Amino acid sequence: MAFPDLTDRKILYELDIDARQSNSQIAKKIGTSKEVVNYRVNRLIEKGIINYFHTIIDSGKLGFTLYRIFIKYHNLAKEKEQKIYNYLKSRVGWFVSVRGEWDMNIAVFKKRVSEFQEFWEDFINHFGNIIEKHQQSIIPSMWHYRKGYLLYDNKDTSVYDFYGKNEVTEHKLDNIDKKILQILVNNARMTTIDIAERIKTTEMVVRYRIKKLEESKIILNYRAFVNVSLLGYRYFKLHFQLAKADTETIKKIRSFMHHNPNIVHGNTAIGGWDLEMDVQFKTNEELYNLIDSFREKFPKHIKNYEFMEYIKEYKFEYLPKLS
Repeated sequence: MAFPDLTDRKILYELDIDARQSNSQIAKKIGTSKEVVNYRVNRLIEKGIINYFHTIIDSGKLGFTLYRIFIKYHNLAKEKEQKIYNYLKSRVGWFVSVRGEWDMNIAVFKKRVSEFQEFWEDFINHFGNIIEKHQQSIIPSMWHYRKGYLLYDNKDTSVYDFYGKNEVTEHKLDNIDKKILQILVNNARMTTIDIAERIKTTEMVVRYRIKKLEESKIILNYRAFVNVSLLGYRYFKLHFQLAKADTETIKKIRSFMHHNPNIVHGNTAIGGWDLEMDVQFKTNEELYNLIDSFREKFPKHIKNYEFMEYIKEYKFEYLPKLS
C-alpha cells in the first residue's frame, strides 16, 4: 500500500484547514473511524511528515511589524553555517535555507524600527564578514492558502488566513492570554484541559480566552507544519514586478492565487518585489507552467519575475517573545 495514500492526504488537508478539530470530527468529514484517524495522524508524525502543529497568529494586532531579510553569503563553510542557525533559532520567527539568488530568508518580528536595527547590527557584528549582499523588506500583508494539491487539485477555496488585515495595533493581553499563546504557537492541538493544568487555571477560563483570541483575529488558525519534501514536493518562492494595475486587475490577480491548488502563501512587500507567491510542486516543469499561465493571463501587468527554491525550513513561528 502506498504511503501516504489518499486517506492520509485527506487527513493532512483537514489538519491544514483546522488542526484543533478533533480526530472524531476529521473522521466524520472523510468517512472513516476515529481510530483510523488516530493511527494515521500518529504515523504521519512518526514518519516525520508532520513535524508539529502550529498556530497562525496576527502579530500585527500585538503591535509587531514583520521584517524580512534575504541574505547571500560568500565562502560559507558548514561550521559557520551551523553557527548562523544556532544564532538565529532563538532570535527570529522564521528562517529557511535557499537555492538561487539568495542563501537564506529570515523573518523577524519587532515593535520598533530601532529594535530591528539593533537585531541587524548584532547579526552583522557576528557574521558581516561573510555576507555578500542582503535585501530588507517589510511584509504588511500575507495570505495563507490551503494545500489544495493534497486532494489532487480539488481545492476548497472557502477558507484562507489573511495576516495584516488591519493596521498594526496593540491589543492588550494579560499573563493568561500570553501563556496560552506561547503554548499554542507550537502545540496547536493541546487540549484546553492540558493547557489549564500547565498554566494553573481552569479549563473554562482557557476555553473562553481562546475563543476571545479567535474572535479578535489575534489567532487566525491552527495548522500542521508539514515536511512537504517527504510527500515528493519542492518549495519555490516566486517574485513578480508589476506594471501599474488598477483595482479590478489586482482583484483578478488575487483570485488567480486563491484558486490555484499549489500556491500556499502570497504576500506584498515594502522594499521588495510587488507580489510574492510561495508555491509547492513536484517538478520544475509544473513551476514553469504556473509562471507561463500567470504571465499569459496578465500580459500587460507582469514586468519581470524571479524564483528561488526553499531547501529547508528551520523554524516557523508567528509569535514573538511577549514581555
